[in-house]
Amino acid sequence: MTNLRQCIPTCDFYAACTANKFISAPTYCELEENARHPTLQPALQAILDHIHTHGPANAATIAAALQVDTENTRERLSRLRGAGLIVNIGNQRRAIYALNPQETPMPPTAFVTFDLEIAATVATPAELDPAQDLGITIAAIDEGRDFPFTLIARDSNMAPLARWTAHHARQYLDRLETAIERGQLVVSWNGIHFDMQVLAITSGQPERCAHLARSAQHVDLCFACLCAAGYPVSLKAAAYYTAKPKGVAGLDNGIDAPTLWAAGVAQYAADRTLGIAKINLVRNYVAQDVISTRAVAEQAKRGSIVYHSKAGFKRHVTWPNWNARKNLHDLTVPCVMQWPMPNTAWMTQPIARTSFYDWTGDTA
Repeated sequence: MTNLRQCIPTCDFYAACTANKFISAPTYCELEENARHPTLQPALQAILDHIHTHGPANAATIAAALQVDTENTRERLSRLRGAGLIVNIGNQRRAIYALNPQETPMPPTAFVTFDLEIAATVATPAELDPAQDLGITIAAIDEGRDFPFTLIARDSNMAPLARWTAHHARQYLDRLETAIERGQLVVSWNGIHFDMQVLAITSGQPERCAHLARSAQHVDLCFACLCAAGYPVSLKAAAYYTAKPKGVAGLDNGIDAPTLWAAGVAQYAADRTLGIAKINLVRNYVAQDVISTRAVAEQAKRGSIVYHSKAGFKRHVTWPNWNARKNLHDLTVPCVMQWPMPNTAWMTQPIARTSFYDWTGDTA
C-alpha cells in the first residue's frame, strides 16, 4: 500500500481533488491532520490511495483493489463517516466524497462537550486571567463522533494561524448554539468562568457569550462542584478514575499547549510534516479534554463526581438532594445556582460563586 504521505502532499493531486470536488480544500488539510490517528489511518490510506488512482469509488471496488474483505472496508469507511470525513451518496453506485465535517449529518446525542486552548503563554495556571485577551488557537466539541470536531483558523493558503479571529470565535459559538437548538445540552469544565469569558473577548460579542454561559442549556461541571462542595475540582482530578483520563502522550499539561502551537505554526512553512506534528499534538490534547469531560458527565448523571485529591486520596462531590429521576438537566447553571450554600467555615479563603460569573453582569 502506498504510504499516505506519498499521496497527499503533491500539488497536482491536491489541485485535481479540489477542482473535481473529490475533496474540499479544508478537508484536504483535515485528512492530512488525521493521518496518524490510529483508528482512522488504515481507512484514510485506502481512500486516498484509491482516489489518487481512480477517483471516487464504492466500498466493494476499494476492497477488491486492496484485496481485503468488503465488509471490513465498509467498517473502515463507517469510521470515517462517523468522524465526519466522508459521506455516501446514492444507492447502488455510492460514491465516496470527502466533506467538510460541518456539512455531515449529526448523530443524536443528549449533550455535547466543549473546550478551547488559549494562545497566550504563561508560567503557571495562577497567571491565567480570562478577563485579559488570551486569544484562542484551537477548540473542540465532542458531538458523539469517533473523534471530536476541532476548529483551526487558517489563512487563504490553508496554513494554520497563530490565533483565531473574531470570525472563528463566532463560528464556534454558532456551532454550540446549533446544538442547543437541536435540544442538546452543552457541557463544559469551568466554561462559565474561563472558556466563555475568553470567547467573549475574542468574538467581540460579550452579551452573546454571557447569555450562553448562564443558559439553562449549559452545564458547567466545575461550577457544579463549587456550588455543591464550596470548592472547584480540576478536570484532571475528576477524570482520573474514568476510562478517559485527561492528557495525551507528549502533552500532559495545558500550560504547555500555547508554546507548542506557536512552534508548530512557525515551523509549518519550513517543514510541513514537523509543523503538523506539533499542531496535531495540541489538537489531540484539546480533543481528549472534551472526551474526558464527556466521561465525567456520564458519571455526574448518577449523583456525584469521584475525583483524585491533591493528597492522593479518592474523594467525592455529591449533588444536593439527588435522586434517580434527576439527570444532567438538573445540573445546568441556573439549577446549581439554586442549591443551598455549602459549609465553608473550614476554609481560610472561601470562593464566592459570583466570582465565576460576575463578568456576565449577573451578580445575583
